[in-house]
Amino acid sequence: MREIARENKVFFSIKEIDSAITKVNRRIEDLKNLQNSFDSEKVSLVERKVKDTMREIFGANSFQFERYEYFQIWSGPMYVNMQNSYIAKCEQDGIPEAVTLLEGELEMLQEKKEDFSDAINTEEQIEQAMYSILEACSHSDWEFYWIKETMDGPGGIKVNNKLMGQTEQEIKCHIEAAERMLSERKWIRHKDGIWFKATKDGREALQNRNNPKVTVVEELNEFAKKIFIVHGHDEASKYAVAHLINQVGLEPLILHEQPNGGKTIIEKLEHHSNVGFAVVLLTPDDIGHQAKHPEQSMPRARQNVIMELGFFMGKISRGKVCALHAENVEIPSDFQGVMYIKMDNAGAWKFRLGQEIKAAGFDIDISKIN
Repeated sequence: MREIARENKVFFSIKEIDSAITKVNRRIEDLKNLQNSFDSEKVSLVERKVKDTMREIFGANSFQFERYEYFQIWSGPMYVNMQNSYIAKCEQDGIPEAVTLLEGELEMLQEKKEDFSDAINTEEQIEQAMYSILEACSHSDWEFYWIKETMDGPGGIKVNNKLMGQTEQEIKCHIEAAERMLSERKWIRHKDGIWFKATKDGREALQNRNNPKVTVVEELNEFAKKIFIVHGHDEASKYAVAHLINQVGLEPLILHEQPNGGKTIIEKLEHHSNVGFAVVLLTPDDIGHQAKHPEQSMPRARQNVIMELGFFMGKISRGKVCALHAENVEIPSDFQGVMYIKMDNAGAWKFRLGQEIKAAGFDIDISKIN
């Protein structure tokens, strides 16, 4: 018999976690009500409700649902020809244990909710810290000083000998901001040892933030509110991105959902590609390696996804293309300059994607993302 491939459930919003918490609370209430009005038929009904709820929340193939796949309200050994009185006692004794199990599930869901909130808040602080660094060093020949952490003290970012951030959390955010400005956005570069200097891209980013240009929405044609989603076989990620785009008042454009109109695939792609932004999903749909090094194989996106990534880079420019990637998936080495965002379990990727869409000129309200 083929073994089921288990996976961790990923929640995409606080609203989804709240819904799960509500459902688990209902099942706990059902269990507690059994103590007041007990019979074996009701026990069987509650068992089914618990299993159905956990399957709905976590998915049938999740590691979390594995704990409930054979869920029973029972405490004690089982054997052949058990007397009814013994069965009733074991079922009654199993109610508190089942309540404890579901209360533990509630605690874990609450932790996920708190982690989700913290991740989004931190992302907002890091984004603000990037522009704070640029603003400060614009008055200092676009230079700043990066203090690396040592045995004698913590690290930090200094401009004109002034530390960016007061609290430990603020200082950490500025350090992470500088890391991203250097590695992801190419807004800063090494100048001399521990000195760094804002690049032309960094200066333009600050200028665009302070003096916004005419939005892309005002310049586009009939596709003005559409964002193209390039995807592979990961349906959950595709629809999570589509949901986010809908939340901010834009329209996701998924190629296979559009009518063919007698066109070939490439003709259809060209016809629908006049958009202001493209989101490319790099999910582990294929496995690849160099011909002489099969031992170095690793997950990678499908070839058509990589082709369409390059297509949109040339069509609408690198700054209007964002690649969302799963953990451990291969990142194309020839496509540097594109924004790569990891799809983390906490869901902070959604806030970062919203910021990229806004930076591309779309007038959206990121606070609508959940």
